[in-house]
Amino acid sequence: MEDEQELFERITYCPACGVKNKTWLHLLIHWSIYTVCVFVLLSPYMSGSVAVACTIVSVSHLVIDCIKNRIMNKIKKDAGKKYVFMLDQVLHIAIIVGIAYIYAIKNDIALNQIGIATLNFYNSVISGIPASTFIRGCFVILLNLKPANVLIREINKKMSDEPSGGEHVLAKKETEYKDAGKLIGDLERLLIIVMVVLKQYAAVGLIFTAKSITRYDKISREPPFAEYYLVGTLLSVFIAVISAMLI
Repeated sequence: MEDEQELFERITYCPACGVKNKTWLHLLIHWSIYTVCVFVLLSPYMSGSVAVACTIVSVSHLVIDCIKNRIMNKIKKDAGKKYVFMLDQVLHIAIIVGIAYIYAIKNDIALNQIGIATLNFYNSVISGIPASTFIRGCFVILLNLKPANVLIREINKKMSDEPSGGEHVLAKKETEYKDAGKLIGDLERLLIIVMVVLKQYAAVGLIFTAKSITRYDKISREPPFAEYYLVGTLLSVFIAVISAMLI
């Protein structure tokens, strides 16, 4: 049994990443899902040059994650890990934006047969909203769910002894409601996006006020929590407003 365990550890150990076992396997699974999503999402524009771009984005994503994991294993303090996480995300975004910018300048992107058929189908089903606006809207909605939750949690996690970050402002004893904070944050950002798109800016203040009322007792009794809560909420509002401007 020990020999099998040792063999498994050798097989799953990644010298480049400095990780082994489930961590390395999870990284491979994450990278595989990411790669499939990249190629599927860009399939309407797929050509030889676009396939090269997808490959560069995919491989660079794996390399950056491997380096990040190796650094994370050597850092003891959570504060340092937070900065590594932020740098990791910036590098991922910079590579995607950089490649997209280069291809846009070269004007080397065009719809293929799959893209044309997909666009015709979309226009036959939804005629009132341009396809580009619909795609940007879907991107903004997805951005404000899990990615926004993770970003707020990582930025805000050291400000309080609370188990989660940003809008996840539940007491440790309220474990049965541990997912409520995430849902509240998601709904808050989605509502803000809708209000910004509809140009109902005053409603954003009402959303912020309604959320604060529910936490008034704890905010008034615990000043550190009040600061923690305010930073998380402002981050959430900032992300929602900025992303809504992309639509």
